[in-house]
Amino acid sequence: MILSGVCLLAVLASGAFSTPNHPGPPVFLELHLDGGGLSAVLNGEQGVLWDWFGMEEPPGVTWTEVERARVLSAARGVLPQMAALEVNGLRVLAQVRSVDYLGAYQGAYGAEPSLLVQLDYELLEAPRQVSLEWSLFPEDSLGGVPRLPVHLFGASSFDYVVLTAEEPRWTWHRNLSDTFALPPVAPVKVHRQSVWHSMTLLILGLTAGLAVSVFGSHQGRSLMIGLGGILLAGVWSTSGVGAPALPGESQSLVISESLMRRMYAAFDSTTEEGIYRLLASSVEPELLDSLYQGILGSLVQADQGGGARGRVESLEITQAELRPRVSLSGRPAFGVQIEWVVGGLVVHFGHEHARRVRYVGLATIVAGQGKGGDSAFWRLAGLDVHSSVREEGGSGVGPPGK
Repeated sequence: MILSGVCLLAVLASGAFSTPNHPGPPVFLELHLDGGGLSAVLNGEQGVLWDWFGMEEPPGVTWTEVERARVLSAARGVLPQMAALEVNGLRVLAQVRSVDYLGAYQGAYGAEPSLLVQLDYELLEAPRQVSLEWSLFPEDSLGGVPRLPVHLFGASSFDYVVLTAEEPRWTWHRNLSDTFALPPVAPVKVHRQSVWHSMTLLILGLTAGLAVSVFGSHQGRSLMIGLGGILLAGVWSTSGVGAPALPGESQSLVISESLMRRMYAAFDSTTEEGIYRLLASSVEPELLDSLYQGILGSLVQADQGGGARGRVESLEITQAELRPRVSLSGRPAFGVQIEWVVGGLVVHFGHEHARRVRYVGLATIVAGQGKGGDSAFWRLAGLDVHSSVREEGGSGVGPPGK
């Protein structure tokens, strides 16, 4: 019931690619996890990297083999130490594989020519922990604190950090505990109706009649105690727990907001397994794969080899209206017409963009089925997005908790 889940957050990442000038620092670093290996790409303005390489002037737009070898040699004299990493506690030097020249409007820096440096790292085992400490922070032509953005990409991992002279070190952990930009929200339990069987009512009636007939007699007190025992035994044996109780309007809105927050918070997990696990705690199984693929596909968008990654940082429910009750697969369910605003950060080519998108849609919520005596919780069974509008709001800010 999700409206091509791709739409959910795609607007967050839109508009991040087509600026004539690069609105961020003049150099950024990408780290790529591929299976058990690790490589990197240093992307920067030509003038800055020439200074780092100790070269007085660029060789020109078209490089001869001799000029290419000279540039490669200069890079190899500087970058192995500068871009060295600590992997699983061991220091690993960078190996410069290639240096490529990108002319005006060919790279990430608009009209400014740039260099693309490919780095490799020889590892003894797959990386579980990667640390980087940087020492050079070039001035940004557009102002701001000198800094180096660092992206980490992997099949099931993503991280983004901005290093500065005050905070030059960063560490990534493969199995880092999940941390969230959105505050965690507890699931809402499904309450069940109490059931009083006909025998219970009969016992109550007989008990009341006998109490009246003997009230005031000398044996009344002892008889009342005995009748009280009969009453408790009868109620215990004939009352029980019935079907899940549908919530009232105010509780329905609380449930819907809790589920929306849990859905978005799941995508702030540091691993694919973590995202699936958190989604599965609040989403019906038949919706799980499409929701995961749809939202993840909209959060990660490739463009010109750079890629844009979105991160949800805020969620505001602005309107919610309860819809008529329904039944879904024999279980109580209800719908909520909801309007919500998602605030996020889109990271692309070493800089970030703030985004706000307003959505309107219908959430279908169904009573979960507790197993093995576990409590049942309300779960998201569908989310139809009717409209999405990007709003103006906010300037680029760094990601929290990094």
